[in-house]
This record gives sequence, C-alpha cells and structure tokens, in this order.
Amino acid sequence: MFGLIAATYLHSRGGQLTALVLIFACAISVWAVVRQGDLAYNPVLSMADEDGQAWLKAHAHRADELIFLYYALAALSAGAIFVPKKWPWTAHVGVRDDAARDRLVRRGDLHCLRRRKNSAPRVPECPAAEDRGRTR
Repeated sequence: MFGLIAATYLHSRGGQLTALVLIFACAISVWAVVRQGDLAYNPVLSMADEDGQAWLKAHAHRADELIFLYYALAALSAGAIFVPKKWPWTAHVGVRDDAARDRLVRRGDLHCLRRRKNSAPRVPECPAAEDRGRTR
C-alpha cells in the first residue's frame, strides 16, 4: 500500500502497476487461506478444548463474513491495472496538482482541449479560457 501511495505521488505508472499487482496477488491469495482453513477446521475442532472451539468457531465465522472484502480489493486492483489500457484518461482520475493537470490538457485528456493547427476541436470550446482572454 505504501508503494502505491509513493508511486501515485511520484506519478510513476510503472510503480503503480507493480504495487497493484502485489495488492492483487495478496488479496486473491485469501482464497487459498480460506480453503485450507476449511479443510483443517474439523480436525482442529476435535483436538481443541471448549475455549479453543469457541475461538475457532468465531474465527471461521469472521473469515466467512469478511472474505468478500478481499475479493472486492482484488477486483478493484485488477480494474486499476486494466481499465487505463482501454480508457487512458482514467489513469489520471486522482491527479490534483497543476503540473500534471497542465500535461493532461496539452495531451488532450481533459474536457477543455487546446485546438491544434488544422484540426477541429473534439469538444466544444472551453468558456473558462474565453473569459481569461486566451486564444486557442
């Protein structure tokens, strides 16, 4: 998680991908943990005393109720990996600083696009630019 935060702060897509793959791998590995826990539940339950059995039942119940959070995290990280390949503008949804926003405007990924020579704009003119007296 710290790697993802650092890569996002540094605007490093390669670092973000590395962190997202690690998050996906850790989140999806919960399936194996739950499966092994289910297989070991009955033998461990038969060996445990009353307090141990109560703890084991509570632990199994908690795992069954919270496993969907790990699957949701895996789906979210997989989406963050593959969605920007289809829609490149989604890679910059969380960008807040001015320098990155200016780069996006120059590339044409934001709504207020600058007109290139001999080409029509893809979206209507941005009224905010006209108010400031800028020409396109």
